[in-house]
Formats: sequence, structure tokens, C-alpha cells
Amino acid sequence: MKKIKLALRYFIVCFLVSVFSVSLARAQQFEGIIHYKFSQEFNENTPEMAYMVKNSKIRIQFNSGNEHGAMLYLPADSTMIVLIDKVHSYIKMNTNQFRNDDNYKGKWENSHLDKTGQMKTIAGYKCEVWKVSNNDGDQLTMCMAKGLGTFMTPGNPMNNKNAPDWAREIIKKGYMPLEVVKEEGGHKTTEMQATKIEKKSLDASLFKIPDGYRDMTSMMQGVMNKYKH
Repeated sequence: MKKIKLALRYFIVCFLVSVFSVSLARAQQFEGIIHYKFSQEFNENTPEMAYMVKNSKIRIQFNSGNEHGAMLYLPADSTMIVLIDKVHSYIKMNTNQFRNDDNYKGKWENSHLDKTGQMKTIAGYKCEVWKVSNNDGDQLTMCMAKGLGTFMTPGNPMNNKNAPDWAREIIKKGYMPLEVVKEEGGHKTTEMQATKIEKKSLDASLFKIPDGYRDMTSMMQGVMNKYKH
């Protein structure tokens, strides 16, 4: 049961840490590591994240206390793999199931994008400030960079076919958020920010399941089906 809870925790973390996603066909122009920090309010379990890019493959590394793991996103195979290092196990999922959900209803469904033209430099890279506002008066201020690939999280609503028009533009043209600030109810929080960007070659083994890791996919599917009912 402890192993199941650990696997479930990492499964959930993978879908909570991000704000954007991307179509499978887009190639990456950048190879290296983007280091992010998150606000405690946004993600108290994973305050920092290493986002690794090689060609179209993505590895998101999580380190929280004594627990370590990663998410691999392999667009060519429409596959996401959650690695749970502590129990030497993995969970594999088909990303198409998230993209084809017709039931997406989110707080940014009716929202408007304003590209301000204002430029900032974050972690040594220039990005343009975009502001998204919804009917409730909430606002996202995002600093978007090109040439670093696009932030991939296949479980996020932004990858849904019913996503807002501005999100579709981000997905289609390929942008990387270097900073995301949310303003809600008069309260402003820097939810995520790039702290360091390393442009370098990465070993191909980082984007593969390590030898000896056990497949926990069926067990996790059983747990998730139980919670659905």
C-alpha cells in the first residue's frame, strides 16, 4: 500500500506542476536544462524542477526530500512515463487520452490575451510579457520565450482540443514560459520562474526507462479506476 501511495503521489505531481503543454509534432530547437522554482502556494511538494530537453524528448526531474523521480515525455510515441526512483518502478501512459477529452471546462475558458510587447530578461534569455484575463477578473502575466522549445505537460488542460484560443497559439507556435505570475482576488503570486538555463548536450539515457525498473502501470490503473467509482 505504501508503494501504491508513493506512485499515486508522483502521478498527481506530474499533472500539477505546470501551466502549458504542446502538440506532439513540434521539434525542439534547444538542448539542455531549464531550472525552475515554484511558489509554495503553487506546489509545496516540489519547490524546484529541472526541465531537460533533447530533440523532442522531455525529462522533468523532481526532487522532494528523500523522494526522487522524473517524468519522461516521448512525443513520437505519444507516451508519458513516470519514474519512481525510490521503488525502482515506472508508470506508462498514452498522452492521447488527455488531448481528446471533450469535457474541459476551466477558469480560463473565456479569457483574453494581450501581447504587451514589453521585453524582460530572465535567466539570461529575453522573453515577451503576455497578459491573460478572464471574466472573473483573474490575470496571468507570463513571460514567453522562443527558441527554448515549449513547456510539455500532457495532462494539462492547455493541451486539450477545447483549450482557449490563446493557449492554442502557444501550442502551435512553440513558446517556453520563463515566468508566470497569477493575480487572483487581489493576491499576486509568482507561481513559477526560470532561475538558470544551461544549453548543453544531454545523454540519451536520461530519456529512457532505467534498467531493472518494474512496470507498475496495471497496478496504478487499478487504483485510479477504484477512485473513479
